[in-house]
Amino acid sequence: MFKKIHFLLMACCLTLSAAAKTQLAAPVLNAATNVDATAFTASWTYNATQDVTYTLQVLNTYEGIEFEQEEITEKTCTATGLIMGHVYTFRVKAVPVDTINYEESEWSASKTVTLLTVPLMNVSPTSITLNAVENVEAHASFLVEGQNLTEDINITLNDESGYFRLGRYSVPAYSAGSGVGVNVYFKADVPGTYHATATVTSPEAGSIVVYINGTATIDKQVPVMQPATDVKTTAFRATWTDVPNVESYNLVVDMESDSHQLLLSEDFTGLERTTTVSIGNYMDNFLQNPGWTGKYVYLENGALRINDRTYYPGYITTPALDLTNSGGKVTVKINAKSYTTTDYNVYLTVKTDVDSKQINLTNDYADYTVVVACNAATNQKITIEGRNANQKRALLQGVEIYNGDATSAATLRATEQGDSTQRIITGITDNTYMVRNLKRLGTFNFKVQPVYTDGTTGQFSNIEQVTLGGDDDTLKGDVNCDGEVNVNDVTVLVNYILGKNPSPFDSVAADVNEDTAINVNDVTALINLILGNH
Repeated sequence: MFKKIHFLLMACCLTLSAAAKTQLAAPVLNAATNVDATAFTASWTYNATQDVTYTLQVLNTYEGIEFEQEEITEKTCTATGLIMGHVYTFRVKAVPVDTINYEESEWSASKTVTLLTVPLMNVSPTSITLNAVENVEAHASFLVEGQNLTEDINITLNDESGYFRLGRYSVPAYSAGSGVGVNVYFKADVPGTYHATATVTSPEAGSIVVYINGTATIDKQVPVMQPATDVKTTAFRATWTDVPNVESYNLVVDMESDSHQLLLSEDFTGLERTTTVSIGNYMDNFLQNPGWTGKYVYLENGALRINDRTYYPGYITTPALDLTNSGGKVTVKINAKSYTTTDYNVYLTVKTDVDSKQINLTNDYADYTVVVACNAATNQKITIEGRNANQKRALLQGVEIYNGDATSAATLRATEQGDSTQRIITGITDNTYMVRNLKRLGTFNFKVQPVYTDGTTGQFSNIEQVTLGGDDDTLKGDVNCDGEVNVNDVTVLVNYILGKNPSPFDSVAADVNEDTAINVNDVTALINLILGNH
C-alpha cells in the first residue's frame, strides 16, 4: 500500500513540473532591408526578458529551406547565397537558453522578399596568347556571357601593330545568356611579339578588358639539295632551293668510302596525318625506301610517331642492309623529340641482332648519333623502338644509316675547313656554291644546312651524291687548292717535301714538271711558273 501511494505522488509531481514549462512568445518580423541580387537583411523585435537566441529560415516558393542560421544573438541577420530575382519568404523564432523552464516560440509571421535583378557580364579568359609563323594566321577565342541585359554588348579592339582582328565586334543581348565566343585572329608579316587589348563593354554591366599577346616567328623551311652540276675531275657545283629568312648556308661535303658509306636515308617531314590507324607493315605506301616494317607507328604532320604501349612498345625496322664492309659497326643518325604528357624519361632504343643503344630525347627536335655493333653480313636490319610505357611517345623526322663508325665525320665550324676528301663551307649567302680541289674522280655526298636570321640553324637538306669526272680542271701549281698560283704554293710544296703533311694539298697540281715525282725539281718549276719563265 505504501509503494502505491509513493508512485502516485511522483506522477503528480512530474505532471505539475511539465505544466510549469512556459512557451516563449514569437518575435515580430520586420520587412526585409538591404535587398540586392543574392542577399537581404532580416530584422525583428522581441521584448521578452528571458535570455534567448534566434533561428532564421529563408524558404523558396516550394517551401524548401534555402538559408538557415541558428543561434543568432542579435535581432538581425543577413541571408546570403540566394538566386538573383527570386521570390523568398522568411521567418524567425526565439529559442530559450533556459530549456528547463521555457520552450522555443512558434515561428513568426512570414514576410516576403523579391531579390533584385542585376545586369551581369562575364568574359573568360581575360588573357590570350597566340603563336604563329610569319604570314600565317593563328586564332584563339574568348567567351562573353551576360544576364539580365537589354542592350547589346560592344567590343573595341586596341591594336597599334595592325596584326590582330576580331571575328565579331558586338554580342546581341538576347544571345549573351547562353554565351557567345569571340574569335581573335593574329597574322604578322614581321617576326616579333605584339600586344593588343579587346575591351568588352555593356552599357548596363560595365567593361572588362581582354589582354592579347601575339608572337610571330620566322618561317624556317628546309632547303632541298639538287643534283650536282658543272662536274669536273676535282670540282662540282652544289645548288639547292633558296628558302626565306636565311642569313647564310653551311655546305658539308664528305667523300664516299666503304667505311662511312650512306646506306639509307629516310625523311619523314613530308608525312601528313591522314589516319589515326597504325600504319604497321604497310609503310611502303608512305615512305621513300621500300621494305620498312613496324608496329604501333602512326602518321603525324611532318613526323612519324612511335606510339606508347604499357607492354608492347612501338617500333620501326629498316629494309635489309648490306653490312659486309661495316667492320662490325653501323652508325645511325636520327632527328627526333619526345611527344608526351608526362615529364620524365622518354627515349628510343636503336637495336641490331647483337647490340642496342638508348637515346634520351628532349622536348625539342635534335640530331642524335649512335654507333651500334652489328653482324658484318648481308640481309641485316636495324630497329628503332620506343618505350613500353603509357604516354611515352616519340616523334621521328629523319633517319640516316652509315656503314661503319661515321662519328669521326667533320662537324660544323665557324670557318671553312677540310681537305680534298671532306669540306665544310660556312657563311654561303647564295643558294649555289662551286666546290673545288676535291680528290680527283672521287665520289662525294653533300648536303646543306640553313642558318636563319634569328641565329638558329635548321635541319640539313636531303643528301645528294656525285662522282667526279669530265674535264680535267687541275690548275698546275695550285698546291694549296686556293684557286691561285703564287708564293703560298711554294711554301706548301716545300713543307710537303719536308714531310710536314700540309692540308689541303693537291698532289697532281704539285707535280709541276710532270715527271710523276714530287721533289725539289717541282719547287724550281713552280718558281719559274710564278715568274713566267716557262
